Amino acid sequence: MNIKMLSLLLALLLPPLWGVSQSLEKVLEAGDEAYQSRDYFTAFKCYEVVLEYDDDKYSRPQRLLAFQYGLSAQRFNYFSKADSVFANLMVASEDNNRIDSIYARTVYYRAQLLLSKGESEADYSLAKSLFEKVETELSSKVSADPVLQERYREAAAAGIQKVEYSIQRNGWLEKDTLHRLTSNKINSGYSDLAPVMEGDTLYFSSLRFDNNPLRRKRQSTTYGMNLRAVFAPLDTGGMDTLLTVLPTAEPFNKEDQFTLHRAISPSGGWMVFSVCESVEDSIRCKLYKRQSQGPGIWGEPQLMEINQGGRYTTTQPAFGYDCATEAVVLYFVSDRPGTLGGLDIWQASFDEASGTANAITNLGEPVNSQWNESTPFYHQLSSTLYFCSDAPPGYGMYDLFKTLKTEEGWSQPDNLGAPYNSGFNDMYFFTSEEGSTVYLSSDRPRSRRFDEAIDACCQDIFTGQRKLDRELYVEVIQCDQKPRGYTDTELKVIDVSDCRQLDTLLNTATMDDIAETLPVRQYRQYRVIASNPSIGAMVDTVIDLRLAHFDTAQTASVIIDLLPDYVELAVSTGFFLEGELIEIGEVTVEDQSGNLLSAVEGQSGLYRLAFDRAYNIGVSVDSTERTIQGVLPGVVTLYPDTLEGVYFPKAQCQKVCYQEIDIPLPADQRREVRVYFHNDKPNRAGRVPGGFRGYTSVTDQSFDDAIEEYLALDDTYFENNPDRDTVQSRIRLFFERDIEEGRDALIELSKTLIEAAGELEADQHIQVEIQGLCSARGNKIYNDSLALRRIQCIQEYMEKQEWNGVRLGDLMGPNGSNAKVRIIPLPLGESKASGNVPGGDEDGKYNIAAATDRRVELNVVLPEQNAPKLSLFDLDEDCTQTNNETRKNPEQ
Repeated sequence: MNIKMLSLLLALLLPPLWGVSQSLEKVLEAGDEAYQSRDYFTAFKCYEVVLEYDDDKYSRPQRLLAFQYGLSAQRFNYFSKADSVFANLMVASEDNNRIDSIYARTVYYRAQLLLSKGESEADYSLAKSLFEKVETELSSKVSADPVLQERYREAAAAGIQKVEYSIQRNGWLEKDTLHRLTSNKINSGYSDLAPVMEGDTLYFSSLRFDNNPLRRKRQSTTYGMNLRAVFAPLDTGGMDTLLTVLPTAEPFNKEDQFTLHRAISPSGGWMVFSVCESVEDSIRCKLYKRQSQGPGIWGEPQLMEINQGGRYTTTQPAFGYDCATEAVVLYFVSDRPGTLGGLDIWQASFDEASGTANAITNLGEPVNSQWNESTPFYHQLSSTLYFCSDAPPGYGMYDLFKTLKTEEGWSQPDNLGAPYNSGFNDMYFFTSEEGSTVYLSSDRPRSRRFDEAIDACCQDIFTGQRKLDRELYVEVIQCDQKPRGYTDTELKVIDVSDCRQLDTLLNTATMDDIAETLPVRQYRQYRVIASNPSIGAMVDTVIDLRLAHFDTAQTASVIIDLLPDYVELAVSTGFFLEGELIEIGEVTVEDQSGNLLSAVEGQSGLYRLAFDRAYNIGVSVDSTERTIQGVLPGVVTLYPDTLEGVYFPKAQCQKVCYQEIDIPLPADQRREVRVYFHNDKPNRAGRVPGGFRGYTSVTDQSFDDAIEEYLALDDTYFENNPDRDTVQSRIRLFFERDIEEGRDALIELSKTLIEAAGELEADQHIQVEIQGLCSARGNKIYNDSLALRRIQCIQEYMEKQEWNGVRLGDLMGPNGSNAKVRIIPLPLGESKASGNVPGGDEDGKYNIAAATDRRVELNVVLPEQNAPKLSLFDLDEDCTQTNNETRKNPEQ
């Protein structure tokens, strides 16, 4: 009935003016009765009529009546009117300082309205501030009952969470892209809800039926029927909707009752449905069942034994199949004892043979909460339970959620988000068997109105399409070098979405690597099994396309390293000389506990070593130090007993499952350089306290200057030494050969250090010991100072040397630093001098023996560079063996 008709009816019921008050009281009683029976539209119209009169014409406080008027409008979704009423009531209350229960509840319900609308950032901002006000200030004003106070406080806190959720997602309004079924045969002006699609037939419930002509023009929740809509193609193109009201079989589709939401068991043998009726101040529902008598034929309804007596409701059935227990499960909604909040989702085992349900349990957390959970739908293919809840997070009122059924239980529910959810009541989610077509019912603003003059009501059925095509990329990596006895690897990909009907997509066997791209579908699960018994390797995993990640991701990838957990290693040892292995010694392999490994199949030198474990590889040789004349300068030190803690990595080159390898002995090379010069120009600033000019450890003289001055003294040395051939010849060799060779050796050493430093590994460094030596003519203090000056001179000279754009000084640092070249100064003074110069002999300073004592010795320890690493078997980046090509042992 439209507003004018109802107003006229109420006016006719009123007596003359002297009886207005009494009649208004009857209208109020009628409104209260309608509100209690959830006929909110009638209550709204009754309150509206009374509010047209002055408040002295009725006994109820006008503020309370205005609140009831706004609340009735909100309950039948006349949100614009409710918002206007609550906004005016808030202002009036604040102006008159009436901060009481009516004001507190008004603030809360207006916040709810603003949240649901979500039309602007300002709506969300105001809604949040109002919720915060209720939570922190007004919840104590709601009622004297502390339980009710806590409920409002918790509801306000939940509202704040919903506001924040909505703001983070930029609201829902612009994402409302679902298609509303436009056929008037399906979506009427009343609530049409609970859609279930079977083939080309849509079953749903509608509240459009009532035989009382006075009630046909308003919404009710106390009557409704189950309908069938068949979509049939027209000859002219398009689709026709053939609507049928399913035959009555009491209480199924009985007048003055609400037949809601049918569910069909997996075998098709049973229909379970809800029948609801208005009882006192609530709607109470019960579950009934009907057994199939053939296609489209159902037996008489039978009341189910799982209904809870008394004032409790049992409603909204849904079926699923539990693969773990191999049993049919009946899900339903109830407010019976044991709920966590208001309405909870329950489950019972269902016997297809007898149609009986038992073993009733509450799904518990995380599915159920202190709020209301209802309208369950179990999508068998994806093992997903869809339901609606007014719990946070959400956009407003009831939102749709989903939870996966796993071996561990139910997953944490996920909000489906927009466009499936809005700020209003979104419920009764249903999807086709494949999951591509979605149906749900919602009272969002695009829903059709039973009275277009009022922007209110009702649930309509919406639909949407989801693109499910995805790709599954499977790669199996196998050994390049096969261990002995290696066989084909078998790969299977199986669709295990429905445990009752498995489907094999791929079954192949080969010794080569495998790479396959398979067409798959979202919401399914695919089991990938790769196995090779010859190496004891198997990978069995499930790719779960039900996960939220695949709502957007188009490809699922699984890469399997089907490799043994060991490397089969054939070992020989020795060191390389000019490209040839000189085999030395015996090999033993033991783990870190000292347990010796036996060779494989009794073959000498063949071992199976596990990855990520440490082994000691022992090698014994007849001599540890070797000098190879004409091939390597200096002495090579072999370390046959230091191959300890060897690890074999999984990540790199595990495809090399079998390897014949030569293990060279690690070695260090020692180099010695002698530089002859003197430095007798100390810097006075570094004078030792109390000492003379020579007693200083620093100098400004460069090595080049010092050595040139030294070379200029050759005539002086000749003049001050006996004119004997042997002495004169030794002086000549000293000046013409030893000094020049020392300088050249220093330059060459600097180049070697730069090159070697560039090839060091992260944990390696070069040790350079610089020994400053003096003749025995001076005293200890003088000689120690002179030795330091000579070390400084050499070190500064080395720092300036460059090679290939690299300055040696940038690589040098003191011992203990992180430098690649670490300098150890040793001012030995006369401690290393020959001591063959007579003390106090003035002519002795030009003695050739004293000249050879004036020097610096550099002892360099070069670690083996580019040494073969046992953990990598000296493999290139492409994991090819290069033992004989790239080794740079000192023996080469």
